[in-house]
Amino acid sequence: MDLKYKIHNAPSSFALEQAKKVKSTHAIIYSIGPCFDLTFNVDPVSGRYMDEFPIYFDDYEKVSGLRHSEDASWLEPLRGHITAMCDRAEELGVKPVFHLYEPMFPLVFEREYSELVGVFKRPTQDGTQEFHSLMDPDNPKTWELVKSKYRELAKDFPKISMFIITTGDTASAPWCVSKAKMPIAERLVKMVESAREGIREIRKDADVCFRLWFRNFPDEYYRDGHRMIEELTGLKNATEYMYPIGKPHNDPAVVLPYVFKKLPKDVPIMYKSSRMDIHDNTPLTKAIGTYPKNRQQIMEISYEMYHVKLWPWCKIAHIRKDLKAIKDNNLTGYVSLPINMGNNDRTINPEVGNLGRMNTWIFEKLSSGDKRSDKELVSAWLEKEFGATQPKVVIDALLAADVIADEGIQWGRGIYNRVNFASLHLNKLYWMFDGFIQPDFPYQIAKPDAKLIEGLISMKKTAYEKAMEQIHKLEASEAGINPRLYKELHESYQTFADFISLCRDWTSYILMQYALEKGVYKPERIVLGRMSRYVESFIKNLLRLKDTEAGKKAISQLRFPDNFPLT
Repeated sequence: MDLKYKIHNAPSSFALEQAKKVKSTHAIIYSIGPCFDLTFNVDPVSGRYMDEFPIYFDDYEKVSGLRHSEDASWLEPLRGHITAMCDRAEELGVKPVFHLYEPMFPLVFEREYSELVGVFKRPTQDGTQEFHSLMDPDNPKTWELVKSKYRELAKDFPKISMFIITTGDTASAPWCVSKAKMPIAERLVKMVESAREGIREIRKDADVCFRLWFRNFPDEYYRDGHRMIEELTGLKNATEYMYPIGKPHNDPAVVLPYVFKKLPKDVPIMYKSSRMDIHDNTPLTKAIGTYPKNRQQIMEISYEMYHVKLWPWCKIAHIRKDLKAIKDNNLTGYVSLPINMGNNDRTINPEVGNLGRMNTWIFEKLSSGDKRSDKELVSAWLEKEFGATQPKVVIDALLAADVIADEGIQWGRGIYNRVNFASLHLNKLYWMFDGFIQPDFPYQIAKPDAKLIEGLISMKKTAYEKAMEQIHKLEASEAGINPRLYKELHESYQTFADFISLCRDWTSYILMQYALEKGVYKPERIVLGRMSRYVESFIKNLLRLKDTEAGKKAISQLRFPDNFPLT
């Protein structure tokens, strides 16, 4: 594809080499500030917490003094690493890029400049949580601090070609929480403008890109999400406890047109490839409506970390969908994500791991215009990887995994299941949050009938059967499959099926519990007995699988008994 921006997320040496291979124009060699608590590993030399900010903040003496002295032991190696990554990117013919979550600053600012950077104490049902880097947009000194940060980054790392700024209401310090007068949309624009001004004082040739983070929720969520949570759970004042992004004043139908209009014309927009825009049957930009054709736009193509999943996962359908969207809407470019945006692990090699490692090769081929079908491409990768053409059953198993995961582990139709083994209360919260990926689902689940309940239970049962069917077919064809491939695929598919069996049992129990509560079924002996059977099956399978990868993953996700009070 002939695009202005072909950006690859490449924070490791391996991914950087990959950027050249997939013909990228740019590579994100480092991300800054992805974590809510902003604390990272302890430096073995100084014993102090390290952070991901590679600058000294020289305009703020009380911070820079500490960083130049006690923190220099870890700061200088970090700066050296980033500089070397910039040099290597240029050697490969790829422009180096910084990605930054905003607004974020080192924790020491909260101690030394508390009038500028604070902590937001947010009440939740599970107690009060602390969110750092809270800033007041009405204070002019706030924007001087932002400007200073970017000026120093541009000065200290002169080879950086682009700064991608990710901001939104779920950033670690949501702009919307302080009692400021400045409207939400204006805060987002001001963030970009201030950063751009700081960079321009040093560099005239570096691009600034604005990445919309969690800004693609459908408008139904803003109208009804919190109200329906209150109705389903009995929780009062749900808006105070849920994500601030869910408040009506954040509705992208209101915010985004202002942002698009007010941002400097040379600032491209990047759309986050979130669960709200990457799944099948979901309009790509429902929240936005249409792309603003007068603006440069970049879309994410995410197949991040599929090389380390517990089961094989071919993302070819997703990659095709996003490439088609870029072409159909005449976008300016893409950012390909084999690795999470906020991940700075220097050891990650996206071409090593389970069979999900095929996804970067598939992306390389599709982005260069390869016309082969899904089956032909997967077959070609298998032949390259294992030295010979493999039976059709292997290809079918790899392509089927995406749908089986959607139906067996998620809620179907791309609806995310954030915690597979949670209480009914927690499921209700997420039905009215993640469920809006399909805007009709929350309304259906809020007023369920037997057809809906039985359909969701049956879907999990069928997904398990589909996974086992693939396993049986693989076993029947073992003699014709490369032995290394067979072992890898069979073991991971068994983990896949085992995990789905646990999801099936627990989800079926939760749905029956909910059906009783909503009066879909009466608390009769046969209904209660059916619920007991689901629990019995779950316990039996969890005990059987507790030392397997599937069992360990399930145990790590257990969220019961619920610690919220019954209402």
